Amino acid sequence: MDKQKSFDDDFEDKIMALDYDSLAHIFMWLPVSERIVMENVCHKWKQACQRSWYDIKEYNCGVSIDDDEKILLRCGVYIRELTLTEVCDSSILSIVGERCKNLTKLEFVFDETSRKLKDLKIKVQSGARAIIILTELENLECLELNYQELTKEAIIAISNNCKKLKHLEIPYCQIKSCPFSLDHLSKLQYLEYLDLSGIKILQDSTIILIADECKHLKYLKIKGSNQLTEVGFEALTSFENLQKLSINRNTAITNNFVEKFKGLRVLNCRGCINLSDAGIIQVIKNCPDLERLDLCDMDKITLDTIIAADLATKNRINDIVLHIHISNWTLHKNSESIIESQWLLTRFFSTS
Repeated sequence: MDKQKSFDDDFEDKIMALDYDSLAHIFMWLPVSERIVMENVCHKWKQACQRSWYDIKEYNCGVSIDDDEKILLRCGVYIRELTLTEVCDSSILSIVGERCKNLTKLEFVFDETSRKLKDLKIKVQSGARAIIILTELENLECLELNYQELTKEAIIAISNNCKKLKHLEIPYCQIKSCPFSLDHLSKLQYLEYLDLSGIKILQDSTIILIADECKHLKYLKIKGSNQLTEVGFEALTSFENLQKLSINRNTAITNNFVEKFKGLRVLNCRGCINLSDAGIIQVIKNCPDLERLDLCDMDKITLDTIIAADLATKNRINDIVLHIHISNWTLHKNSESIIESQWLLTRFFSTS
C-alpha cells in the first residue's frame, strides 16, 4: 500500500513538474470536450489547457449548446471550417461572430423538422446576432443557407460584407421582401458556385446583373419554377466561364434558349418538358467538352438526340465521355443498340 502511494506521489510530482507547453501537448491528444474537464484539475492545468487548442481547424457543433459554446470560446480563433447542426440555437451565433474571425467556411446543417436552426431568422435588428456573423466574417469563402427566410437586409449584408465568397447556396429560401433584393448578390464578384434553386420570386434583373458582374461563375443552379422570362434566360447565355448549369423542372425553358449555349460541361435540364431534340442536339454540337446531360422526364426527347450525340462524340480527342441520363426505358435500350462512339454512354434513371 505504501509502495503504491509512493509511486502515485512520485508520478504526480513528475507530471506537475512538466512545463506548460509539455502539458498542453499531452492535452492535445484528448477529445475537445475532455480538454475542458482538465481545466478543473488545478490552476496549472487550466493554464496549460489554454495552450492546447491551436490544432483545431475544423469543428462540428453537436455536443451540447453549453459545451459547444465553451469550445468555441477557446478555439474559435483557430477554426477555419465550422458546421452548426440542429443541436445549436441562435445563442451560439454571437460567439461565432466574436471568436471565429478566421473562418473560410460556415455551414448550417439542419433537419426540416427541426425547430431550432430552421427557425433562425437572419434580419437586421439592434444587436442581431446573425448580422454580426455576416459583417465580421470577412474571410468566408463558402456559405450555405438552405430553407431559410432571408430579408432584404440579410441579403445586402451578405453581399456587402462577405466579399471573398466563392460558394453561395441559398436554395429554397423564402425572400421576405422586395424580389429585386437578390440583385445585390451581383456584388459578390468572386463567386464560382451559386445555387438559387427553388426561389420562386427570382427575377430577370438578378440573372442579368450576375452575368454582368460575376465573371468567375462556373456553376449555377436555378432549378424549379421562378419568375424568369426569355430576357433572363437570354442573359444566362452570356456567362463567359459557366461550365455547369442546372435548370431542372423549369417549364418556361425552350429550345431558343438552350441552343445558344457554348462551352458547357454539365447541363441538367430534367423535367424541362418544352425542350425537344432540336435544342438538345444543338447543345451537344456547341459543347464539345460536355460530359453530363440529364434528360430525364422529357417526353420530347427521341432517338434522334442519341444518334446526334453518337456522331458528335465519335471523333472526340479530349478523352471526355458524354453521359446522357434518361428515364425512358425503351429509349435507353434502343440507344444501346445504335451507339458506336466510345465516348458516349446512356444511363437509365427510374423517376417513377
